Parts: sequence; C-alpha cells; structure tokens
Amino acid sequence: MTFPSRSKALLYAAMGLGVVSFALSPILIRWAEQAGGDSGLAIAAWRTGLASLLLAPVALPRMKAEWKALSVRDALLTGAAGVLLGLHFVCWIESLYHTSVASSTVLVTTSPVMLAVLGFLVLGERLRAGVVGGIVVAVAGAALIAYGDAAGGAVTGSLYGNALAFGAALVASFYLLIGRVVRQRAGWLAYVFPLYTASAL
Repeated sequence: MTFPSRSKALLYAAMGLGVVSFALSPILIRWAEQAGGDSGLAIAAWRTGLASLLLAPVALPRMKAEWKALSVRDALLTGAAGVLLGLHFVCWIESLYHTSVASSTVLVTTSPVMLAVLGFLVLGERLRAGVVGGIVVAVAGAALIAYGDAAGGAVTGSLYGNALAFGAALVASFYLLIGRVVRQRAGWLAYVFPLYTASAL
C-alpha cells in the first residue's frame, strides 16, 4: 500500500468511526439516563470538554499565528457559536430524556434544512430545487412526528422532548451559519478548538 492510499484508507476509517459514533450517541445517552446518569447539561459539558482536551495538543501549537490574523469580530462570533453549540447539545440530550430516540434523532437532523433557509435569508445563498424539495419533506416529516405523538395519546413530556429536539436543530443551524462566515478566514483547528472550549464552559 502506497503512502497516499494508506492516508486515504485512514481517512475513510476515521470518517466511518465518526459516523458510527454519531449514530450511537443518542442510544448511549439513553442508556446513561436509564442507569441514573448525569443531567443533559453535565453530559453536554463532558462531551465538549473532552473534545477540547483531545484537540488541544494539536491545535495550540498551530492556532496562535492564525488567531493573530483574525479580527475581534471573528473571535466574538466564535465565542457566540460555542455558546450556541453548547445549547444545542443541552437541548438535544435533554430531549432524549423525554421522547423516543427515533423522534429526537429525526427532528435534530433537520438542522441542514434550517441552515439552507438561513443561508438564503442571511447570506443570500441560492435555494436550488432539490433543497426546496428537501425542506418540504423535512417539514412534513416533523409535522408527522408531532401528529403521531398527539394522535397516539403522547404525554406532555414526549411533546416537550420533541420541542427540545427541534430547538436543538434550530440552534445548531445558527452555529453552523456562524461557522461558514468565520471559516472563510480561519483554519479548521483555529475555529473548532475555541468553539468546543467555549461550548464546554
């Protein structure tokens, strides 16, 4: 195996691990809740805090020069994005305590749809026909989940959990939008490390 092909294999392996970790996270959170684990706020702090610690050895030596080139506005936007990311995790994790994993996951993954709408409204980005179709399908799916819970006699807690998951998606779309703006002038590590640090705090 040549060096480029080995690097490509490692990249795909890392991507696969990331997808599996993301897919398992709501199930692991539900298990933690059933075992009498920490609150959503504590789990969110641990999650972002550990990510920040893991990134620190790689990010700190590289980000100093990049951050000198950034404006105060970019630094404030990154801090704001970190707060939004933390709020996203708190809302989403807390939603898993009140509604099903399936409902929470479907609702929270509507964030790309909301991001597309925000990109159109704030950044003037074009909405293509495929994106508009995706928005319609996502809204219809979210409405079906809400209707299904209501028609099935869902308790108030389930509806509250669905609202938290939807709110988590909305908050995530704002932090992703800020990331689009800041990442035009900052490298990945120079943005992600302070983002997760602010989120953990």
